[in-house]
Amino acid sequence: MPIEKQETLSCSDAQPMLALFADGELDPSLMQAVATHGAQCPRCDGELQRLERLQAVLREHVEGKLASVEATDLWLRIVPRLPDRAVRVPWWRRWYSVLSEGGWQPQVLWPAMALLAVATMATVLLWRSEPHVAPTSPSTIVAGLEPPALIDSLEADVGSVAVMDDWQHHTTVLWVSDELPETGGTEP
Repeated sequence: MPIEKQETLSCSDAQPMLALFADGELDPSLMQAVATHGAQCPRCDGELQRLERLQAVLREHVEGKLASVEATDLWLRIVPRLPDRAVRVPWWRRWYSVLSEGGWQPQVLWPAMALLAVATMATVLLWRSEPHVAPTSPSTIVAGLEPPALIDSLEADVGSVAVMDDWQHHTTVLWVSDELPETGGTEP
């Protein structure tokens, strides 16, 4: 028969749960059942009081020992006992420690580092997408030839010639037309 459904516990049912009750490790319905049994049973109540005194003595002893431990130089006493082994510290932690020792506060440091990263990425992206600048001389480079050809001048016995450069796509187009341009309606 399940203990949780019982109204009262017997001593044989309550005894294994007394230490758990003292530690507060039982579910609420069992806590209530053990408390009710302890209030009615002098033997189990005496055991609960003994467990509470034991906990109080242990707590005082541990708290007294912890109070006597000097923690301000605890790390300085631990480091000499550690085995010698090279520990690789990530670059960002080294930078963070240098900057924080220099008076930088984390409220300023992290946004400053983020701004620096964004500025660096923007510079790289703008540098990579910058269009090539056309040569300053009047000559034109003809794309697609190895090595590229330079056009210093162009003469033709045709009506018109045009050179179009598209530097973003590395393309040069020569356009030649045999038709004479219209000059007011009369042909020579």
